[in-house]
Amino acid sequence: MEFGVHKKYEIAYIKVDKKIYMPTLERLNKWVSIISKKYWYNKVEFYITGSFTSQIMNIKPFWPTWDIDMVITQENDKELDYEFIKEILLESVEVALIDCDFWMDLSFQRKKDIWGLKPGESLNTNKKHTIKAIKFGDKGNTKLIKDIWEIHREFPLKKHTERIKLGFRYGKPISITEYKEKYYTQNESV
Repeated sequence: MEFGVHKKYEIAYIKVDKKIYMPTLERLNKWVSIISKKYWYNKVEFYITGSFTSQIMNIKPFWPTWDIDMVITQENDKELDYEFIKEILLESVEVALIDCDFWMDLSFQRKKDIWGLKPGESLNTNKKHTIKAIKFGDKGNTKLIKDIWEIHREFPLKKHTERIKLGFRYGKPISITEYKEKYYTQNESV
């Protein structure tokens, strides 16, 4: 049984006033199916991070979450095109909200700094580090262009360390490429 609540969101040109559901593998599969047809899909890499990785990897006990955390990276980030990043951020969230009915917390980070984790690591540590991410919104550390800010955050967050103390475990970040190879099912419907 799915659980959802009526929500109102206004993000740039995206306006939502409808029931939004907790994410499921079926909803993520639908999002991947739509996103993989976008012209920019092969120009970036997506990584699923945070709480939902536990559900994907079946790491128990897992806890309910209201969003899927996603990080976008670009192989060559020497000359970042903020308009291009903004387009991907907004279109990705729009697909999640409008077509798939769930919230996606999305940011752009340099490939070497996905939540400050080394390949294969997860948030299951108290090792503190600061990351820089590009997000849409109206606040952050540095405004880059209209609606796009660079934010600086220290990880793991307090909620991460509290969950770890309770015995919960995070999965490692999963690229969409790896997700499609190991977990994705095209035939599932929402």
